[in-house]
Amino acid sequence: MKKRLLILSIGIFCCFSLSAQDSIDSFRKLFQGKQELYVRFPESKLASLARISDEISLDHNPRRDGFIYAYIYPRNIEVLLKESLQLEVLPAPSSLEAPIMRNWKELTSRLKTNSTVCSMNWNFFPTYQAYENLMLQFQTDYPAICKIDTIAQLNSGRRLLVAHIGDNLDVDEDEPEFLYTSSMHGDETTGYNLSLHLIAYLLCNYGADPEITNLLNEVDIWINPLANPNGAYAGGNNSVAGATRANANGFDLNRNFPDPDPNDGPRPGGTQQEETTAFINFAAERDFTISANLHGGVEVANYPWDTYGRRHPDDNWWIHVCRDYADTTQANSPVGFFNDFNNGITNGSDWFFVSGGRQDYMNSFEYCREFTLELSNSKNPPSISLEAFWDYHQAALVNYMEEALFGLRGIVTDSISEEALLARVFIDGHDQDSSHVYSSMPIGNYHRYLFAGSYDVSFTAEGYLPKTLTVAIQNGQSTRLDVQLVPDVAAGIADRNKIPFSLFPNPASDKLEIELKESFGEMEVQLIDLSGKILQVHQFEFQTDAELEVKELAAGMYFVRIKTERGFGIEKFLKK
Repeated sequence: MKKRLLILSIGIFCCFSLSAQDSIDSFRKLFQGKQELYVRFPESKLASLARISDEISLDHNPRRDGFIYAYIYPRNIEVLLKESLQLEVLPAPSSLEAPIMRNWKELTSRLKTNSTVCSMNWNFFPTYQAYENLMLQFQTDYPAICKIDTIAQLNSGRRLLVAHIGDNLDVDEDEPEFLYTSSMHGDETTGYNLSLHLIAYLLCNYGADPEITNLLNEVDIWINPLANPNGAYAGGNNSVAGATRANANGFDLNRNFPDPDPNDGPRPGGTQQEETTAFINFAAERDFTISANLHGGVEVANYPWDTYGRRHPDDNWWIHVCRDYADTTQANSPVGFFNDFNNGITNGSDWFFVSGGRQDYMNSFEYCREFTLELSNSKNPPSISLEAFWDYHQAALVNYMEEALFGLRGIVTDSISEEALLARVFIDGHDQDSSHVYSSMPIGNYHRYLFAGSYDVSFTAEGYLPKTLTVAIQNGQSTRLDVQLVPDVAAGIADRNKIPFSLFPNPASDKLEIELKESFGEMEVQLIDLSGKILQVHQFEFQTDAELEVKELAAGMYFVRIKTERGFGIEKFLKK
């Protein structure tokens, strides 16, 4: 039971007959040097929750027992005075349990005893320095499959770290990019611990467990265990006991992103924070196709949208994926675990509206599929229970990563040059609200997650003729559809030639002469029509000129492509 620390009625005319200025002063005294307070107030006294939801930070389960639970900050004084709310200040969630902390000396002692992280007991939280060192230890122990990158160093000196895991870390491949990130609310620490445990689990089982080995070989994995280190270690680098929901400036980072709903303004959560900017830049540099944002406070998989009342076009896919996560977790946990709301899943706006959330930002602005995963009813559970939470969630966390391999995928290329293309992949009669995706450069690979069914898929790219194909999708399976787009002759062909050459006469009638500026050991010459079909193939060695017979060709536009070990060249000509 939560102990009541203080009840204060705030209003221009309140029960203590305080003046407005007295109320402001009293409000400020409540904080006593703190940047954040956890409070509740009677729901019956509030005219409109939506009216203040963008001003204060509603808890993940805001409506309970006739009260609204929220976090407030000094900048909220005016809106709270206007609402005349009777606030009850509660103990901070991070103060309800004394976490077991391990410094680096203690961890290295345990690592020496147990040889590696693979056999380590994870019922603890690391001090901040131990966290940094532990992340670097992953890289040291598994350099072939793990690299630790810094998303940004914050003004506090703490860093946003991410583990990059896979079989070819420095090579662009035809692979989906997957992201787990946790604890952007600094006082929700279950995911912080589970993310570290997950990194160790993946690294330790690579080469030994076929499922994990295939996952690392086929998916480009990124895991950011701590998205708000300033909040998690607000009480100092040696403990998460004083953790805050907000960052060092008192901003809820999960209300701080650009929002897709134009009615909510460019940034509902106030001035963009350094953590938000860093993550936006990080996401822009990658092409994440599927991700999850780990939180705590309830037990549910929350899927888009948070900001819109309407459903996401892929609502049936989201229900399928979230249902699978909930079912898997329930199968590995005691009865009653992870069954909040609709037996463990909920649409975001059905729960409560959120503006400026990262889930909707990733889905709308980065064309990724991200959901919000609430791991435990306790935001900061007893450390001794963390291994149990791992047992409950481990299989579901891995299963969700494997979803990256399912659905529709392929590579989009130029039908003439065979170069990769940045193309828009749009499901006709289905996509809206930025639910379409784009192919990723430099490979040209795309990944479109869909519920089972038949779909008409349109591929478009600047300077190319569009192409629409029908495809059948099965749940839990991968459907491959590689697509070549034909250059739009009217739009012209971009000058991408690596092997320059000339064609004459142009237009041609019987013969077409090819003249190169230099000879190559071997070269292949292809004659191609506008559909991308190769009509002729010729092999030449050490020549600077060649001749093609074009007498039998129908009148129209064609292409000549020359391929050598140094690259290709392409030119168009007109057959008279």
